[in-house]
Amino acid sequence: MPALDGVESVLLPYTHFSVLLRLEKRLAAVTALGMDGNKLIDLDRSGIEWRLDPRLRPEQQTGAMVYARNDIDRGHLIRRA
Repeated sequence: MPALDGVESVLLPYTHFSVLLRLEKRLAAVTALGMDGNKLIDLDRSGIEWRLDPRLRPEQQTGAMVYARNDIDRGHLIRRA
C-alpha cells in the first residue's frame, strides 16, 4: 500500500483486500485487492446488513446517513465483476 505523506490515514486489512482510509474525509483513499478472477462466483448478498467497521470509532467512518436516498452502491470499495 502506498503511504499518504502528511495525510492522517489508517490501514484496514481484510481477508482479500485492504483499505487505506483518510480519516478527515471518512472515505477510502486507496484500496488493494488480491484475487483470482477465474475463480469468481456469484453470491446472493440480499439480507446482508451493512455496518461500520468495529476497528474505528463511528465518527471516523461514513455511515448509512450519507448513502440514504441515493443510488450509490454503499460499501463497495472495489469492483466485484
